[in-house]
Amino acid sequence: MALPQGFIRLHLLTALVMGVFHAQPAFSATEQRLEGAVHWSGEVVMESALRVPPTAELSLQPGTVVRIEKPDAAWKIEGRLRIQGTADNPVRFETVAGWQGITVEQGAPPAEIHHAHFSSAETALLLRGAEALVNQAVFRSCTLALKAVRESKLNVLENRFLNNGVGIDLELKSRAVIRDTVFSGHGDAALKAANHSVVHIESCRFSENRQGVLGMRKFPGVLRENRFVGNGQAVVCQRSGEGPALSGNHFEDNDEALVSTTFSRPQLSDNRFVHNRTAITGDQFAGGVFQYNLFEKNDSALRLTRRASPLVNYNIFRDNDVALFCDLGSYPLVRDNNFLGNPLAIKLGPLQSAAGALPQGAMVGGERAPERAPERQMAPQQNGPLAGQDYVDARDNWWGAATKALRSPESSEQPTIFFDRDDYAAVDYGEGMVGAGGPVDRVLYDPWRMAPVNDAGPRW
Repeated sequence: MALPQGFIRLHLLTALVMGVFHAQPAFSATEQRLEGAVHWSGEVVMESALRVPPTAELSLQPGTVVRIEKPDAAWKIEGRLRIQGTADNPVRFETVAGWQGITVEQGAPPAEIHHAHFSSAETALLLRGAEALVNQAVFRSCTLALKAVRESKLNVLENRFLNNGVGIDLELKSRAVIRDTVFSGHGDAALKAANHSVVHIESCRFSENRQGVLGMRKFPGVLRENRFVGNGQAVVCQRSGEGPALSGNHFEDNDEALVSTTFSRPQLSDNRFVHNRTAITGDQFAGGVFQYNLFEKNDSALRLTRRASPLVNYNIFRDNDVALFCDLGSYPLVRDNNFLGNPLAIKLGPLQSAAGALPQGAMVGGERAPERAPERQMAPQQNGPLAGQDYVDARDNWWGAATKALRSPESSEQPTIFFDRDDYAAVDYGEGMVGAGGPVDRVLYDPWRMAPVNDAGPRW
């Protein structure tokens, strides 16, 4: 059978001339090792693994099509890799499902990947203590598109990650700068960062992902001017410590825009949370500083449970069903905010009781509270209830149209924008929860602002 014009199928890598290889090869079942400077163009068919040793260089020219016929036909890069597609002629990897992808090893020169399309790989690109620039590439339907470990460095510019299991996974002090990139349709997380990995994410769009950004076990990252739309959980912080810093981001139509849990302390400023089911969920000793944000038309703006106690000031809460919900011993410090048109400005849950909330060893939801709460120092104050405190401190805020009712000398009833001990019976810890119980806390809102806070809300 005659082969199509421009297609050459070789079973041995023998056509090296002056260190430069211009044919379109197909590889046999054994690992192939390149030598010298090798340039590919046209169509390349691979049936075996490929190794580029430290003394070799592999360049893929614009328009090259690489057909991977076996999942284990993986690439091991110890030398230089350049994938040099263009917008009009990208390099395409057409692979069988489960292809083990390209691994760039420690000591290799920085890899350069421009205008490449990857699909259906188990892991399309893995960096092990290596560096890479990935520019205007497309990763589609991979189990894991891009992984960086062992202090790798990654620069991701103007890429698209579509319908992968995980888009980018950073581990073990790896660092990444990610700009102008789209993450959509990920079944797990669009981006994971863990174990002191540092990531700067700017001007990206995260849409329709189960999770957008997941930061775990120290996550000192920066998320700036990104859009998170229609995700299950847009940003998740688990044991992330002091960080990440989120500024100028837009969160819309997410089930949960930000989830902060287990001693995480994110720093939020100048973000917009609009039409989310829950804008911020804080749980299990979560803290942080939330300043100069807009919370508008969310079902719940802030939902704090199990001693989540952030500093909340200079924000605008407008037209949320519930602006702030606190339960199970959560004591945020709420100052200098504007609350406008929220049917419930602050609602306390039925187990919000300083008299017996989460004593040492208490069981909540099948989990035991820590025997010793670690220090939760947050600028400018350390949160948590003072001795004998039986209230959520929400003094010196502007309550919008409800302020008139607060000022009325004829009003002796609890303002309807607050829901606290006057609306509940005493806390009664049931089976599986240890603690004496006691009266539900109250909302302390007096004194209040007599005029709006002029500098509340996003500054840019």
